[in-house]
Amino acid sequence: MARLGEAGTIQFSKVRKGSVLYDDLRRQIVKGGLKPGDPMLEITVAREYGCSQGTVREALMRLQEDGLVVRGGYKGTTVSVTGPAEAREMQLMRLHLETQGVRRAASLIDDQFLARLSGIVEEMERVAEAGDEYALTELDCEFHLTIFGRAGLPALDAILSRCLLHLHRITLAEPGRTRPLLISAQRHWDVIDALRTRDATTAVAAITHHINTVLETGIAGEEG
Repeated sequence: MARLGEAGTIQFSKVRKGSVLYDDLRRQIVKGGLKPGDPMLEITVAREYGCSQGTVREALMRLQEDGLVVRGGYKGTTVSVTGPAEAREMQLMRLHLETQGVRRAASLIDDQFLARLSGIVEEMERVAEAGDEYALTELDCEFHLTIFGRAGLPALDAILSRCLLHLHRITLAEPGRTRPLLISAQRHWDVIDALRTRDATTAVAAITHHINTVLETGIAGEEG
């Protein structure tokens, strides 16, 4: 197994150990520090993080729910592999879910909701200027899931969340890729402006254009 980043610096004192470990392993997988196919032995992870195997097991179960690891019984746990065909299907699924979601949500938008979205984008700009691409992807997920949450389709939230997570993982893992982070963050203002009209057609057109930026540049291209 690849060495687990800065395992020794993780602090477990103020929150549940499993949550802290989950967050750190998730970050390493999404950023590509842990590669597809890498083994993740419970005893090894526990030793490097200075925690119990029970804590590791809890974190790995959550990563399995995200589709980031595959738990194979006696074969152990490995980092999952997402192939090009799966990536393409997730991108198309994302487009379908978000366009239908924004269509339902458009008439339910109020000023308080728009202020919440604006706050997320302002934070995206801040982390983009700091060069923190992982934080930017996390905020991007929050932005899109917040809009989708207004659609009233809670059973589909987890599906969209997984699509976004894996598509970001593919983007971050592309070798030699560079991305203008601030431009990526600022692009979200167009979606907010469209939602401000409360018009479903306008909002759908904006979110479609936003997501199609990814489709036009390829799955491993720039994030939406």
